[in-house]
Amino acid sequence: MAYVPATVTRMLGGGKLYYKDGADWKEFGEVKEFKYSINAETTDCMAHDGCMEEIVDTAVTKWDGKISFTTQNMSDKNFALSSLGVDEDMSFSAGDELPDGTTAAANITIRVIKAGKKLLNKEAIKYVAAKCDGKRRLVVEFPSVVITPSGDKQPQTKDFANIGFDGKMLAPANGEAVYTEYLIPA
Repeated sequence: MAYVPATVTRMLGGGKLYYKDGADWKEFGEVKEFKYSINAETTDCMAHDGCMEEIVDTAVTKWDGKISFTTQNMSDKNFALSSLGVDEDMSFSAGDELPDGTTAAANITIRVIKAGKKLLNKEAIKYVAAKCDGKRRLVVEFPSVVITPSGDKQPQTKDFANIGFDGKMLAPANGEAVYTEYLIPA
């Protein structure tokens, strides 16, 4: 039986990435690079008449889809994912001591990142390219991916910082495509 690997890879430039929150798409952040690939392993189905074998069919025995992207702007969502965590609100009353040692002058709610609280980030994501070929804009939707951080983590001190992510495409349970590409006229 023959083992035949097949790979399709696309590397795209800048654009925006969105994640599904219930029925709504929310912006994950601006990305400077987005890459995805799908690999398939096949095997030949053979028949023989006693002296000669011939290929009668080919079957896919395994597939593997990967994504990688680098965000270039900070948001609570991508910073939390880079920490395998979640972003939440924390409320303080007037007079409470804040984490920086100061005292809250009034009731205040601040955003906090709780690292390590969400070790598996399963998301539906959508990439919208900044440009395609001048006549079309590319949009790619992935109904189910697992996203993990890659590379070094920078403290959230500025609005722009590169944060890398890798991910694996999951087979949707309802028979949807692993991903869908749309070419929208400009």
